[in-house]
Amino acid sequence: MEKYRISKTGSHGIDVLIQTTFSPHENLSMYLKYRYKQKERDLSGTKGSIILPIYHHQLRYRLNYSLNEVLSFRTTLEYNHFYSQDKAASLGYQATGMISYRLPGTRLFAEVQGSYFYTDDYDSRVYISEKGLLYTFYTPSFQGQGFRCVAHFRYDFNEHWMFITKFGETTYLNRDEIGSGNDLIRGNKKADIQMQLRIKF
Repeated sequence: MEKYRISKTGSHGIDVLIQTTFSPHENLSMYLKYRYKQKERDLSGTKGSIILPIYHHQLRYRLNYSLNEVLSFRTTLEYNHFYSQDKAASLGYQATGMISYRLPGTRLFAEVQGSYFYTDDYDSRVYISEKGLLYTFYTPSFQGQGFRCVAHFRYDFNEHWMFITKFGETTYLNRDEIGSGNDLIRGNKKADIQMQLRIKF
């Protein structure tokens, strides 16, 4: 079976993951994760005649803090370092903050998240985790430089009816167009909205 961006059969690689978790208080937890990947890739323009190793370092730190059952916070910091012998090393990083709130006396749950990202290229892209609709989770990737803001609301009318809406907007600081072809957006902003109504009998 042909692998992504490598035509050589029998290619090999290394994937190492180290993670440590620390929880000094029942309302506070954090983790630090380091991942190292080494694999082989075709050199662009050689049609597979030249294979070079690539090296990818990823470091992620996350802190979760719950003030009470009503309010909680989460902070994520990530750093990527990608290196290949045919070009200079590329860097990528992101910083994300999230606030989750349950309005007292109501069945309204709200979550607001904001991220800043910067990457040199596609290889150093970053992934930002977002809450999706019911039973889903969304982790889009980003490259370039910009901001991503997301607002997620859930309202439980009663035990049978529930409504969720999610709005997100990405603003790029290093481009005036997004996408290409039929998906081309003339501008540096891209918005998305999702809604879900659940009726349970």
